[in-house]
Amino acid sequence: MAKLSFDTNTVKNSCANQTMDCSFTWSIAQYQCFEKLTTSSDKTSSTIHLRVVQDGEARARRIAAVYAKFYLEHSDVNGDIKFKGRHFWMGLGAFASKTVADALGHWSTSADGGVFGVEYNFKLGNFWLYQDIAGWHFEYNQCSPNFFECITQRNSNNYIKEVKSMVYDSHGAYDVLPKIRNLGTSQYIRPAFDATKKFEKLGSTKKDERKAQQRINLMKLANHEQREVLQKIIYQKSNFKAGLALAEIGRGKMSIPELQMVYTSEADTDDPDLKNVAPDDIKLADITKRMDWIEDVAEQFIELMNGEKRDKVEGEIVKIAGWINQT
Repeated sequence: MAKLSFDTNTVKNSCANQTMDCSFTWSIAQYQCFEKLTTSSDKTSSTIHLRVVQDGEARARRIAAVYAKFYLEHSDVNGDIKFKGRHFWMGLGAFASKTVADALGHWSTSADGGVFGVEYNFKLGNFWLYQDIAGWHFEYNQCSPNFFECITQRNSNNYIKEVKSMVYDSHGAYDVLPKIRNLGTSQYIRPAFDATKKFEKLGSTKKDERKAQQRINLMKLANHEQREVLQKIIYQKSNFKAGLALAEIGRGKMSIPELQMVYTSEADTDDPDLKNVAPDDIKLADITKRMDWIEDVAEQFIELMNGEKRDKVEGEIVKIAGWINQT
């Protein structure tokens, strides 16, 4: 596998203790985001410049798998199984990215003639949200003691040159990055991970307290992803708004899928407890209406993951984690 190299010692064949500053640890975290989306053939390359899977549906399924792995505390995302449940947004995020993949698999450009760019913007939003949100989690898992010290110092302009090049060579980077603070923090990030840290300190018998921290983590990150990332890079585009209006009118017909969140690895389910259909009057481009639905989805997910169907839903998250090599 290609490896990052850091100049930490000028004396050949010697050892020296070094303190890596935040720009280095953020570079490593961002590199890990790219590595998880990289084809197996490229992972054996000696080049540092990784090439991510280009097919939008397959990439969205890979992203869903990474989110699932964070929730499940898999070792390849530096997880710790005794803390399963702390990265609560990631559990719902796995189903959300799966929903994007399902939409991309069914949405036909013939539905809007490609004029409104619905397919393009779903791909764009899914990719850059992942680069943002997964980076926070990779950094937290690998540098938990120093995470809060470095939280305000994440900036794609300060990455080491190899990683900075990967970021800025990604599609839409020069348009997207200034809109999302060059992947920097927002008002929601610190309280979200404060809740993560508090969850870790609670014993398994403190179910109500754990549930309360999960709700904080989920809602703070939901507000971050929707208000600070997606709203700024896709939902403000006039052509995309028009395309969404078409999708809202034609939902469930022809090539346009129903607007719903399904808590299984499949596109749909007959179990009404494992889905949440968007309200009839939903306006996805309207942040208030969109967040109203997302808050309803979040509350349903919280209850599912703290109720009798938790094992069923976690089993579906395990299936989604298996999509990590989708191409």
